[in-house]
Amino acid sequence: MSGREPGFAFGRTVTVHRSGPPGRDAYGNDIPGGRDTVADTVHVLLPAGAAVTATDRLAFDGHRYEVHGPPQRFHSPLTGACVTLVAARRTTG
Repeated sequence: MSGREPGFAFGRTVTVHRSGPPGRDAYGNDIPGGRDTVADTVHVLLPAGAAVTATDRLAFDGHRYEVHGPPQRFHSPLTGACVTLVAARRTTG
């Protein structure tokens, strides 16, 4: 291994912008980056026939998520496998 980062022919450049310096809420608690709300988005693969809609909620790993957008149905031309991809988000803070 040469120690170089791998290049991707069709990759895109991503720039990270940090939020402001840590702050404090009304109770004196530290707020990372000057804000106290954090959104966590996950992508969940479900069986092809999963009855899930854009207004549903999901629960797993001890957390509740709101479905974010319509479910996407995918069919692989290579394997024949069919799945449903759901984006879900939870907000804390």
